Amino acid sequence: MSFKKPLLVEEKRQELEKLPFYVPAADSPEMKYLKERREALGGYFPQRPPKAVVFDDADLVAYDQQLRKADVTGVDAQDQAEFHAMMIWIAQSRGYDKAAGWASHKFKDKFGHWPPWGAVPKPMIPSAEIRAWVRSRDIAYAKRKAS
Repeated sequence: MSFKKPLLVEEKRQELEKLPFYVPAADSPEMKYLKERREALGGYFPQRPPKAVVFDDADLVAYDQQLRKADVTGVDAQDQAEFHAMMIWIAQSRGYDKAAGWASHKFKDKFGHWPPWGAVPKPMIPSAEIRAWVRSRDIAYAKRKAS
């Protein structure tokens, strides 16, 4: 409202404030256009489009609609320990100073929880599947940083 002050004289501003709110008739071309556009946009209360569920090839997991997260609780402790050992091998081969920390974060990314407290398994050469998973996470990280 403050932008009107320098442009209008006081009397004209008071006249404008007295004008009633204009609503075109329901069958007018303006209202028809507005209704067509609203329908094209998904209605008066459009829903957000669902987000894609991103997972790696060969990962069969249950998906929780409410949390929008994959549930990988069906993986046994031995598989998790092997995964952790492979992450430690990758971290050491990359020369990370805090290899155990990096490996723990990747473990949490994969399984949704931290590895057992104090677990530092002997490094294990990773499989091609695990290398591909780490590569996919590296690519996703690089894309997030670029945008």
